[in-house]
Amino acid sequence: MNDSQSVKFDTHSFSFECYDAGDMRVAYAQHSHHICINRIGRKKLHIDDRRPVVGALPGYAAFSGPVQIAWRTREGDQFNQVLHLERIFRERVVQCERTADRIFQAAPFAPGSPVVLVEVNGRSVNVYLDACLQLILSGARGAGLGQRRIRSLAYSRSF
Repeated sequence: MNDSQSVKFDTHSFSFECYDAGDMRVAYAQHSHHICINRIGRKKLHIDDRRPVVGALPGYAAFSGPVQIAWRTREGDQFNQVLHLERIFRERVVQCERTADRIFQAAPFAPGSPVVLVEVNGRSVNVYLDACLQLILSGARGAGLGQRRIRSLAYSRSF
């Protein structure tokens, strides 16, 4: 039995992170952002993949043009990458497993979700889709809403 389902999205939040690299510049939807300027970011830890995205910029139409990224490695090598989100997320969906029948259809995503997360990690670029689904809960205490966070790697490239 296949109990997976996908939830379509038309808007998203946008965030970026810099690990083991520096001078990261990101341009998306006519906005420029800078992180780790004149310094190298810390190494990525395993727990970083489990923590919620903080400081995501909300309200982007899916998708608002290409993402342009420039950064330098710890060794001083410079890299540039252009990401076409409409190619990476062709379907514009979040895949759900085990929770499909409990998704709150009136508002399937928690506020600010889903988040397109662009990560530079040394010589690699990763793009994740981080979504917080709202689920209908029922039990001895009555019905209510709960949340389940899903993070999936959508794109990765190493230089």
